[in-house]
Amino acid sequence: MTLRERVTLSAGVAALCSAVFLVGGVLRWSQAIVALLVVIALLPQVKSRRVFARVPPLVVALGAAALVSAIQLIPLPQALLDILQPIGNGLREDGAALMGTSPWPSLSLDPPGTLRAVAVLVILIGVAVWALRLSISEKGRYRILATIAAIGGVTAALVALHALAGATRLYGLYEPTHAQPKLLGPLLNDNHLGGFMAICATVAGGLAMYPRQRSILRALWLLVVAACGATTVAGNSRGATLALVAGFLVLAGVRVGQRLFPEEARPRSRSRALTTSLPVVVVVVCTIIVIVYASAGDVSHQLSRTSLDEVSQPNSKFAIWRSAESLLSEAPWLGIGRGAFESAITRVHPASAKATFSHAENEYVQAVVEWGVIGAILIGLAMGWVAVRALRRWRDGPLAAAALAALAAIALQSIVDFGVQMLGLAVPVTALLATLTYGPMKELEGKQVRIAAGVRIAQFASLVLAALLLLGSATTSNAEDHERLTASEEVSLDEIRATIERHPLDYFGYALASQAMYRAGDPDTVRVLNHALRLHPLLAGLHHLAARMLLRGGKPEQAAVEFAATLRASTSPRPVVAEVIARLTPEVAATAIPTEIATLDPMLRLLVEAKAFDIQTRWLKRVLDEHPGSTVACTALYGVAMQREELPALLAASQRCGDVVARDRRVALARVLLQKQRFAEAAREVRDVESWTGTVNEKVNAWFVLCDAHIGMGEWEPAKRCLRRLDVGILPAARRSEVTARLDKIEQARALLPPP
Repeated sequence: MTLRERVTLSAGVAALCSAVFLVGGVLRWSQAIVALLVVIALLPQVKSRRVFARVPPLVVALGAAALVSAIQLIPLPQALLDILQPIGNGLREDGAALMGTSPWPSLSLDPPGTLRAVAVLVILIGVAVWALRLSISEKGRYRILATIAAIGGVTAALVALHALAGATRLYGLYEPTHAQPKLLGPLLNDNHLGGFMAICATVAGGLAMYPRQRSILRALWLLVVAACGATTVAGNSRGATLALVAGFLVLAGVRVGQRLFPEEARPRSRSRALTTSLPVVVVVVCTIIVIVYASAGDVSHQLSRTSLDEVSQPNSKFAIWRSAESLLSEAPWLGIGRGAFESAITRVHPASAKATFSHAENEYVQAVVEWGVIGAILIGLAMGWVAVRALRRWRDGPLAAAALAALAAIALQSIVDFGVQMLGLAVPVTALLATLTYGPMKELEGKQVRIAAGVRIAQFASLVLAALLLLGSATTSNAEDHERLTASEEVSLDEIRATIERHPLDYFGYALASQAMYRAGDPDTVRVLNHALRLHPLLAGLHHLAARMLLRGGKPEQAAVEFAATLRASTSPRPVVAEVIARLTPEVAATAIPTEIATLDPMLRLLVEAKAFDIQTRWLKRVLDEHPGSTVACTALYGVAMQREELPALLAASQRCGDVVARDRRVALARVLLQKQRFAEAAREVRDVESWTGTVNEKVNAWFVLCDAHIGMGEWEPAKRCLRRLDVGILPAARRSEVTARLDKIEQARALLPPP
């Protein structure tokens, strides 16, 4: 191997390692490092006479994606934007008029996100060129697959070390800020880590079947299969677990197909299969079976969490897919811009009130939403070409089988994940595609060599430019701006305007601006706040600010509506409930507490803790008006009414709840009504006592209440029949004296009556 070849191979391997081990290639500085390593890997080829005989389909597909994304960044006239992007452009222009900013007038609703996507695609094109040149030889393809599998083995070991050490920082240095993974590893998202481990396990399985290597290496690949497979299952990612199983099914199927339908008949091929490849296939398949069986409890639990009920859950992936349809309907042809999903989704996805969604959790859905129908079709056709070229090589031995199986696994997982947008997965996937879509090379002469060198220099320049953009403010993400603004105790309006200009459809800048303007008494606060609510209609903090502004303006009833919206969306309702209790009258405060069943238990608990009995009683009546027969509300209303002996509340509980609450509470209520001399209401509470089942003591108490109610109303004969029914029925002997006393009371009362 020449020095030039060693530099190319080493730098390319370093790029693969950096993409994974530098926090999964998520951070901008790590992406810039990968870009520069790709430049180093390609630099020795600048004067090479050898070029691709035909344009590789993989480069075409990635180039098409980069081109569509770049087109989305072209500044366009407002009239054209109003046609192509009416809602998004209208919101952008309204925000610019409010804040005095000049956002970039393009199809992309988040230009920094789209520019970053272009930079990442430029990096992937460089990786593709490097891997395609290396894949010309079988040894080169082996090196690519071996590198990916080895990285997977090291990753699995790192995950195990972090788990054994109980580490909370990656490598003891980097503390995750937006993720809380079950397994701490280079890829901080459990789904991404699981997907990468599934890829590496599948690739290692194929390498274990590759005969042209030392036996010790084949054994090593089996260890990698076990380590990566176990890590996949341990991460509790349903998509990754299914991808792992699917990958090995494809691997086994392709290897069987290669033996049954060889490209060329070879002597003794069947006997060689029985003595070499078949035992390895059996070992690999058995390894995966053992891993899945050993983790059967976890796998079963993971899959049991998937049900039809999840389709209707507001926080599920299905819900965000439905919300993504709204974005597609707004800009169907050319999309909202690659990387603009996070800024745009908050105004159409209800669950954004309590969680941030940076992606659609489905790569195919997100591709259509961000690139639009036209862009998705163009890129889809190019990827179809790539797929056809890759599938044609299914007979090319265990290396091709490994690559096909790994790609099938990640393609399946991408239905429920977005990991391929991260360099930690995108770079290995691109390299795998290159091992299946490589083509012949040709030698150039004369002027053509200089032209080829110029093209390569242009590619180097684009990679360097991508690295510089990734290190600059032009590609600052929403999350980075949010962190910077929240880290500072005092943020000026000029700083906020700068972030709004970068991310014109991000609600966060407008939310902070409205808060700052509110503190300064700016009269435009309401307009800015309303615009923030257009961008994020369910954000608790915005509704809370609106409630305070309405209170300051002397409009408590309208403030109550905003407080209710705040509590519906809030993840920390306690201080908001305390503010409602302190600042609103009980009548108005009762309307500021949400009455939805989903919020019933936490709201009730907070009101009980605050001992806000007046508000609690009024609120529970509202709950029962909207949800008649709610057991929780009925029980709570009975309880607070009994505790305070409030007759109106008791009667309200009786009228609204009927037979819903427990019978002991009905008996207790009836006793209070007897004390208040509301005999008819007391009798109504226990009127069906004859049909009761349950404890004898409970039924006896109810009968006595009914008898006492008749006595109180002067209904002597019904009272006597009631007592006789009790006496000959379930009454314990120890309580017969109570019947006698009541009968004596009836006779005494009747004796005092004038004769008829």
